[in-house]
Amino acid sequence: MLEKEFTGLEYIQIEGYDVRYGDKKGNFITSILSQLPRLYSIIRRERAWLDEQMKLHQFDLIISDNRYGLYHPESYSVFITHQMNVISGLGVGADRILRKIHYSFLRRFTACWVPDAEGNINLSGILGHPTELPEPTLYLGPLSRMENLPAKSSLDLLIVLSGPEPQRTILETILLSQLTKFQGDWLLVRGLPSAEETGIPYTVNYLGTTALNQFLCDAGMVICRSGYTSIMDLAKLQKKAILIPTPGQTEQEYLATHMDEQGIFLRARQQSFQLDESLKKAESFPFQKVDVDFNQYRIVLSRFIQSLP
Repeated sequence: MLEKEFTGLEYIQIEGYDVRYGDKKGNFITSILSQLPRLYSIIRRERAWLDEQMKLHQFDLIISDNRYGLYHPESYSVFITHQMNVISGLGVGADRILRKIHYSFLRRFTACWVPDAEGNINLSGILGHPTELPEPTLYLGPLSRMENLPAKSSLDLLIVLSGPEPQRTILETILLSQLTKFQGDWLLVRGLPSAEETGIPYTVNYLGTTALNQFLCDAGMVICRSGYTSIMDLAKLQKKAILIPTPGQTEQEYLATHMDEQGIFLRARQQSFQLDESLKKAESFPFQKVDVDFNQYRIVLSRFIQSLP
């Protein structure tokens, strides 16, 4: 996907975390905990990998998108995440322990950048605004690659799928079975950039930024997961949206609930999802606009660049 979006750049492959998720809500946490030893091993290997890459490239700046081993003493190393608080679903005590472990990794970086507004009006809620922060932490303001564009066509419903399998396919199956009765124009984006097209009407595997941006602006209603990137995009475009969190993925469940309670986006549950009922609820939902600055990152990065030797 990145190679399609940003051509002409040099790409260096690194082993992924390859986190495996269960197909039911109940075994999601158990599945994650059972993989921790393997993930620690990958983090150690990526540290060694970066040492070798530094010998070849002498990076001045490293921005790690939730990769805990990608820091180096000879480079300004940044960890970027909106999830400062860890919500495990196992209770406050477990969350406190996990945050301590989380911060022990973050403090190895030169700085931590949070893509959200710093004040009370924000998008990530308690995820990005814990009572204690590692130093230094900078709030970038929310980020989005999308731009507000004039509508080119009338699209009643846009569905954008993403996230881990098998839950992505489970949700796609639920939606396709109910869309046969939907009276309106719709498009389903499957979120599979490398898959072959299925030939199913009104579905596409993947849309680049330009096309997706336009369809989002055209759509009267959006259905998608409650991933934080999607929430930032929807907030910037001021779209009406129904968020369906991945079952058992506590971060998405919190964000969907937080958005619903704030009257920003409507939450729906995958297990009992009914398209007609959700669209009916949406008719009376407030869909409040969020007054956050999507250009704040320009000021933060400008000051950061000026501070470099």
